[in-house]
Amino acid sequence: MIRHEDVERLVSIVGSQHPITSFYLNAHLGKHSLEEQRLTAKNLLRERRLELEQRTDIDKHWKKTALADLERLDDMLKAELAGPHSYRGLAVFISSGEGLEQTYRLPQPVRNALIVDRDPYVRPLTTILDEYHRICTVLVDREAAELYEIYMGEILEHDRVFDEVPGKVRVAGWYGLEERRIERHVEDHVHRHYRHVADTVFRLFKLLGFDWLVLGAHHEIVSEFEPFLHPYLRERLIGHFHAEPRKTPLKVVLDKTLAIEQATERQEEVKLVDDLLERAGSGGLGVVGLDDTIKALLNGQVHTLVVQEEWTVPGVVCRNCGWLGREGEVCPVCGSKTDQVEDLVDEMVELAVYYGGRVEHVFADSKLKDHGHIGALLRFRV
Repeated sequence: MIRHEDVERLVSIVGSQHPITSFYLNAHLGKHSLEEQRLTAKNLLRERRLELEQRTDIDKHWKKTALADLERLDDMLKAELAGPHSYRGLAVFISSGEGLEQTYRLPQPVRNALIVDRDPYVRPLTTILDEYHRICTVLVDREAAELYEIYMGEILEHDRVFDEVPGKVRVAGWYGLEERRIERHVEDHVHRHYRHVADTVFRLFKLLGFDWLVLGAHHEIVSEFEPFLHPYLRERLIGHFHAEPRKTPLKVVLDKTLAIEQATERQEEVKLVDDLLERAGSGGLGVVGLDDTIKALLNGQVHTLVVQEEWTVPGVVCRNCGWLGREGEVCPVCGSKTDQVEDLVDEMVELAVYYGGRVEHVFADSKLKDHGHIGALLRFRV
């Protein structure tokens, strides 16, 4: 499972003197058979070998190392694709010179790619990380609860809570006073149970630091239980669905939670783009468009890089000082020769992460497509 720390570790390898191979494969068996996946990997390897062998503009030792890494990648893929698997995407990074050899099995398909460069190609990983949040889903009724962690399409049960609560009974009494006393006694037990569950959820929050909270319960129980949650948890509550502990199947819990996550993610993206466009339009802490976003990145202004899903643009990068732009054979900053790159956006993503900024990918049909496909929220104005 990929984590933010993994991407940060990869991004820290900037402008390496050694070749770094980044491999991505759409490994969704529901869409592509195992044999098709093997053939895709074989073709990508063959094309990249041929390209490297024919290049005369690179160092011979660098080329030899890159070709050796491709052979190692071939062996790894033969073992990885030897039989059926449950993951939908595969990412492999290899650099014998950097001592790097890492495989990530991903929860969603990725575009097939094999890139040999001086730094890892990480943009597909940042896209996936941006789409998934760590969620705590709590199924609760008046005497039981189940706590689940859901992350990257997987579900893990963490805890169960059960508190004995007396049943409601009807008894004779002076003007119903006895019956009301018993009802208050029952409600007191229910409230203790809710407090017990809420405390358990808060302990899990301090342990995991989950992003969002989802409740599974009858509608009336949601309104009863919610006030017992710590304010930090109420801020993270993004939705609820009809469910009962000990009765609702695990798959239903997962599917309902993922549907709420996806809807919330889209809402958050709309708010983010609206905020960005408002700030950029008023001359505030926001810019849109490729050129202005590049300038802000190079000035260290970017707090959050916002980019449209799957949008790419070619460009050039200076491996000596880190300058990047649309074109130019010579770096305007240090005078070094620039390298051409197929996806300038990936270089921008890496630069944003390297300087401690956030990266947010928004859906292709957002308003950002009419404003250059890319932009940034800024820390300060120059």
